[in-house]
Amino acid sequence: MKKVVTIMVRKAMDYDDLLASQKMMVTKFHTHPEEFSISSVVELSHKEFEDFKNDLLAERPFLENRDGIIIVKEIGKSDFSGIIVQTSGFNYARYSGLPMRKVDYKKCPRCGEYYVEYPAISRKDNKTEICPRCGTEEAILACGYDFKFISFLDNLHNYANQFNVSITISAPDKEDVVIDPDK
Repeated sequence: MKKVVTIMVRKAMDYDDLLASQKMMVTKFHTHPEEFSISSVVELSHKEFEDFKNDLLAERPFLENRDGIIIVKEIGKSDFSGIIVQTSGFNYARYSGLPMRKVDYKKCPRCGEYYVEYPAISRKDNKTEICPRCGTEEAILACGYDFKFISFLDNLHNYANQFNVSITISAPDKEDVVIDPDK
């Protein structure tokens, strides 16, 4: 049986919502991708696949009475261009995910968490790729701040993400620290 790695999202509206939700689950909630066994593959025409991608919650006859993990893709395209679906007994994409290759997500060697953003370069050896959060932490430590401040920054980072605001911290004789939810 073929296997695929993904993060399943409940009731994504369309392809863009699915992609954004997967990225958010990795970067903000530290969700780890899981491996699934594919039970069937559904191939659709280009028009049918585009229609499916643009409305994942519409009821689809081709999903009726299908159990397990299904890949829905365009005829002649690779499985990695499709959408992974689990119907849970319904005839729409109740859970969906995009196939992920190992290059789509990375595991930070410093903290062990997964991330999908551009990596930071560790200040310890100037070559190891680490997650942006660890990169920020190393930069803050290099500026002379301590671990209590980093814990405080983690809380601020969570608030910045939750309320979608940028936060700038200024201290005498230290570089400003900027927390931006888009980075």
